[in-house]
Amino acid sequence: MLWHETKRRIKLALTGLACLWSCWLPQAAQAREKIVFLTGWTAQADYGGFYQAVAEGLYDKHGITVELREGGPGINASQLLAAKAVDFALVQSNDAVVNLRRAGAPVTAVAAFAQKNQQTLITHKGNGIASLADMKGKPIMISTGSATTFWPWLRAKYGFTDTQIRKFAFSLAPFLSDPNAIQQGFITSTEYLASQQKAETTSFLLADYGYASYGVLLVVPEDWVKNKPAAVQAFVDATAEGWSHFLYGNPEPAMALIKQRDPQMSDGLLKFARERLVSLQVVDDANTARLGIGAMSDQRWREHMDVLVQEGVFPAGTDTRGAYTLQFVNRGPTPK
Repeated sequence: MLWHETKRRIKLALTGLACLWSCWLPQAAQAREKIVFLTGWTAQADYGGFYQAVAEGLYDKHGITVELREGGPGINASQLLAAKAVDFALVQSNDAVVNLRRAGAPVTAVAAFAQKNQQTLITHKGNGIASLADMKGKPIMISTGSATTFWPWLRAKYGFTDTQIRKFAFSLAPFLSDPNAIQQGFITSTEYLASQQKAETTSFLLADYGYASYGVLLVVPEDWVKNKPAAVQAFVDATAEGWSHFLYGNPEPAMALIKQRDPQMSDGLLKFARERLVSLQVVDDANTARLGIGAMSDQRWREHMDVLVQEGVFPAGTDTRGAYTLQFVNRGPTPK
């Protein structure tokens, strides 16, 4: 009799557990946020940490589902964010975030995955140009987007004028065909691509001349910060972990995924870009070693804006505080 009663109680307990499990599963599945994320350009090592996080399942590990989409020519991240066609996106500078907000976009930067902006201007060696100042008055090929980010800074600091602007065709061909040409580029790729065409170039990294903007800024809608902070934090943490693995561990998972997304991407360019990211401390520097990959600071945002206001890029009183938040960063060293 006692044994039958014990069996009955065990059966009831197991039935109850099964019910609890079946009720919990749909709720757990529902709690997993899906994030549609847009990079700033086509698949490349400059976004290696994001691809590493996807390839290694780090976003899943942190409890979110991420659909990674590539940017490129003609893809306007701000329009896609405003239309809610994507949830998160990357922009290349502090200036771009401020411009988005001034245009009425309710977005904010939550992490900086490039402590040093990768933007450069490149020239052919032997053309007499030794500094940015030497480029004043000379034609320079830049994109439409660059005309509202780093170009106003160059115009204010070095006296460049809009008459110098030539259309950037997202191709090296015009540059290669003109020994006097100057073109925008990235420290992680443009020199390598030119060298493959037997061109000897000099790259002028704007950050070395005082352009203190962050790069690869993760921008999210304000309502995600307010209503879904756990998902934002999970994305930032998983991405930081992905960058750590890409830079200091085995980058092959990311590189394989990048080549899958862009079959034209070469192993040589991926290797060159990753080496530049590490050697120039683009993603991880002394500051992020202490605070964690993705770190930002009030001081740096303020100092960069002060320079831009002083040089006439933005009007006095331009508020940057809403353009970013430190809520999701500066939490200590990123695990390696």
